[in-house]
Amino acid sequence: MALIVSTRYFNHAYFEDGLYQPGPSTVSLTTMEIAEAAMREIVQLDLSASPFDIFMTDLLDPHTSSFRWIAQLGQIRETRTALSGLFGRFIARAYLTRYAGFHHFEPIRGDLSALNAWPDLSLHRDGVGDLPDWIVSTASGSGTVAVAEAKGSHNAAGPRAALDKAREQARRVKIMAGADELEVKRFAIATRWAVAGTPSCKGPIFGSMIPGTGSARRRPKSRPQCSVVLGLATLPPWRRAWDMDTAPSS
Repeated sequence: MALIVSTRYFNHAYFEDGLYQPGPSTVSLTTMEIAEAAMREIVQLDLSASPFDIFMTDLLDPHTSSFRWIAQLGQIRETRTALSGLFGRFIARAYLTRYAGFHHFEPIRGDLSALNAWPDLSLHRDGVGDLPDWIVSTASGSGTVAVAEAKGSHNAAGPRAALDKAREQARRVKIMAGADELEVKRFAIATRWAVAGTPSCKGPIFGSMIPGTGSARRRPKSRPQCSVVLGLATLPPWRRAWDMDTAPSS
């Protein structure tokens, strides 16, 4: 019997510096939260998310409360990669809004233009390759800013490879106040999708790199430090999270 569910769950646990940290075995997001994040990401405006909420619900397996697609996101690699990355941004944005309290997301553009919400700050590239997705904060122009990068993946082994790439991207920009580099928090988010009827991807896995200390204070000529926190399936301390693929019970 199909379920009508709005709250969807992802496997989740914390690993920090290689050690298991007790925490919730799952994280949840509602389809409306994801839909609202999607609308804001697409148009950068507050619009009704109801049509997108209904559309996304129809794409999810109705027989479980796990976040599991009814089929692959696209039938060819190019489409699957594009949709996976796009929905990865929606999930990450909804997660950062609900669990980290971020409500302002300013896209990082390739030309590294000045930040609209913080005219006294500037962005500088700090490495070769793709840049992270956003500068985020609790509100436009607030004193707390962070860097965030999101990924989506169908990798049967889990989100580790995508998370590592996101981690590197999150480090490729510096936020400057004049000649001073600010010490800011950096978030890397990776979601490994689950697909109905696909044993290698039977459970959705949510991975995140959570920053160490630091909150937009001046720190000339030095780099912020980050610690890795990986959100996957709950496992004993001696098991790697990405070795397993479990799903929360429906």
